[in-house]
Amino acid sequence: MRDAYQVAKVRAAEAALMALVPDGALMQRAAAGLASVCAELLSSGPGGPGGVYGARVTVLAGTGDNGGDALYAGALLAARGAAVTAIQAGQKIHPGGVAALRTRGGRVVTVAPPRGPDDTRPDIGARYDAGHDARQAIGRADLIIDGMLGIGGSGGLREP
Repeated sequence: MRDAYQVAKVRAAEAALMALVPDGALMQRAAAGLASVCAELLSSGPGGPGGVYGARVTVLAGTGDNGGDALYAGALLAARGAAVTAIQAGQKIHPGGVAALRTRGGRVVTVAPPRGPDDTRPDIGARYDAGHDARQAIGRADLIIDGMLGIGGSGGLREP
């Protein structure tokens, strides 16, 4: 049997913890836990022990804190030698998470419409993709991290 917690209870627990820890600490803890589990999955897969180095990881980055958690986890995996590509799924992306990922050598592609006159999104410096690079990253991935929707998500996925 699986247990689930109502959104209100999760938010209350998060609020109580966030009042006790420094700003951003909860997200860093979530990212570290996620990266640890991802490293275990990669190490137990076809690459065997040490499977993080050289692994191809794709992060599906939503617009909220869940996307931030996934991006920070991707940055931690990139620091261990994984080739990490984040797919920006909406008009915005978690600024701290994307900066951490880029600092560690990760790359970002977007399927959101461009804002500039060419195919570059000047706000984050990502290539406008229209799906090609995103499909390649997903198809070649040894591991996909789903950071699309968190507890605040509602409705289905929207275009693009």
